[in-house]
Amino acid sequence: MASEFKPTENASKILAIFSIIFISFIVFLSGITEVATSSLHTYNYLRKIEDTSLRGTIYSRDGRVLSRSFHRYELAVNGRDIDPGKHEAFAELLAVYTDMDAKEILTQIKKKQRVVLMTEMNEAMANDLRHLSRRMDSLGFFQGYVRQGREIRRGLDIIKREERFRENPYDTLLEPVIGHFDRNKNLGNTGVENEYEDILKAGKVGSTRANRDVVGNLILNSAALRERRTDGSDIVLTIHSVLQKDVEAVLDRFKKELESEEVMAVIMDSRSGEIYAMASSNRYNPEHIAPEEIDHMRIGAIQHLFEPGSVVKPFVVSKMLEEKTIGVYDLVQGHNGRYRLGRKVITDSHPKAWFSVEEAIYHSSNIAMAQLAQELSPCRFNEMMEQFGFA
Repeated sequence: MASEFKPTENASKILAIFSIIFISFIVFLSGITEVATSSLHTYNYLRKIEDTSLRGTIYSRDGRVLSRSFHRYELAVNGRDIDPGKHEAFAELLAVYTDMDAKEILTQIKKKQRVVLMTEMNEAMANDLRHLSRRMDSLGFFQGYVRQGREIRRGLDIIKREERFRENPYDTLLEPVIGHFDRNKNLGNTGVENEYEDILKAGKVGSTRANRDVVGNLILNSAALRERRTDGSDIVLTIHSVLQKDVEAVLDRFKKELESEEVMAVIMDSRSGEIYAMASSNRYNPEHIAPEEIDHMRIGAIQHLFEPGSVVKPFVVSKMLEEKTIGVYDLVQGHNGRYRLGRKVITDSHPKAWFSVEEAIYHSSNIAMAQLAQELSPCRFNEMMEQFGFA
């Protein structure tokens, strides 16, 4: 026989179950509210941090970074914020992330005061340490303390320095063509850095205004106000870094062998005008310019004055050697430094009675070349100039 339905007894059971569920929900909700509003998790004020914009990057034809700007960060921590029982673990873990000496870190944090552990961090390391700070906090590395009646807790203090730094990763490569960036004036004053200033220069400074969490990081939620920074534009040169490096090595060797003041070379596509290499034996590191290197900041290949005649001499000789009308060791009369050609008197800075063709090029003899060039008719000379891409 089915059990008899008892409304009063069943209603009491249902009410009891509902009461337990309701009380449990209230307890849970109270706990969540306490966590969300606890002074241990947020500072109750907004903080504005500026995000300085960066200058554009200069790349080589093959994608290598020749000059770039970046922010540097500072790492600090207060020893009293770290649980004394976890000092050694803190030092060992931070040493893994930063390559710092764990013993030195331990010595610093035992001072129980704010200490700066690093001043030259890049942005990638700063982001890694922010993540580490949050992880350490979840593992109980940081302890709270009371300030102005409120209990707060801080972790690693990662601060962006106001300065913007310009770096040439390959030191002297392609100098003085890349040029020098004046950090004080915030603009390029020589070379590509100066020529393309309007393209490379940094734009609008960005900012973030938001609350901070327990370990000092900004809380980037819907209440945060952000203005994005505007960085400068990047440029890509037609110069190939590997070819440039090889040419510079050759110039360094010949400067030493010939005991020259400077040796320069330019490799250009005569059809398009693209420069594949522009090198000088007189280079400098733009981050550390010595007083005796100031003259090296000028790009000799395009900023020095050259006599067109001296530039053409090797091409005349190469054409005649190709046609086998002369030999490298053939002799040409030097007229002891003075030679009359029509109404003009041609002179040499190195007067000699005779020159070999090789010596004529080496000493850039005007007299020897004037005589050799007369072997070329105007038509052949024009044809030669076209072949070399001058016409």
